[in-house]
Amino acid sequence: GDGSVRLNAGFSEDFSGSALPAGWTTSNWEGSTITIGGGQLTANGAEAYTSAQYGPGRTLEFVATFG
Repeated sequence: GDGSVRLNAGFSEDFSGSALPAGWTTSNWEGSTITIGGGQLTANGAEAYTSAQYGPGRTLEFVATFG
């Protein structure tokens, strides 16, 4: 009704449930944690990443809180 346009996402993850989606990997160091819940992925001293690869011209959109 307000004239907006939304393009289809090429890739989207909502982190629902309590485990990483297929195609995602983590690297944890001693004492680090990754938790998933409530649609959020929390990484404390660790990393989580997708194995998917994309060419130039892609845009990344996310919300993050750094503490």
